[in-house]
This record gives sequence, structure tokens and C-alpha cells, in this order.
Amino acid sequence: MEEQNALCAVYIRRLELVFSLDLYAPMGEPEVCLTLFDRLAQAVCLGGPEGLTCGELSCGDLTYDNDSRTLTCPARLSCQAGCALYQTEEGEVFTDFVVKGELIS
Repeated sequence: MEEQNALCAVYIRRLELVFSLDLYAPMGEPEVCLTLFDRLAQAVCLGGPEGLTCGELSCGDLTYDNDSRTLTCPARLSCQAGCALYQTEEGEVFTDFVVKGELIS
């Protein structure tokens, strides 16, 4: 907090997060979606994103996407995280967080 000597209460709040991803594969290569989902599952099994507790990972049906002209498969990952909430005399301040990752192809 910017002010020194200010009274401040700190609370930890649990957040429920759901990440929704669309996995894409070239037409005629449905195994690419399965490979991408397997890589996602492996990353989750190795601990997932830092600071998150990963829960259920699920995969939907493979369909054809007219806009991108590719096969697509929805995937969802549910997670929990803890977030600090600072409360001062002026009100509450929610600290932000960043989920780190990298794009894979």
C-alpha cells in the first residue's frame, strides 16, 4: 500500500476459474486435436499454471468450423486460485494476478 502506517486488513479469497479453449486441426487430420488435448492434459498433470490448483479437464465433440474451415474441439479446464484482498479505511483493493503460459502449435 502507498501509505505508510495505515491500517490494513488482508483477506484471502478463493476464486473459481474456468478456461475455455478451442483446439483446431486441419480438415482430414482429426488426430491433431487429440494430440493437442493430450499435450494440454500432460501440462495439467505436471502442475498446470503457477498459483492455480487444477481441477477437471474435459473435451467436447469434434466438429467442423465453417469460419476457419478447420476441425475444432472445445476443451475446458476448471481451476481454483487464492487472491489477496486488502481492505483499508478508504475501501477494498483487489490485487490482480497473471496466468503465465506459452503458445504452442
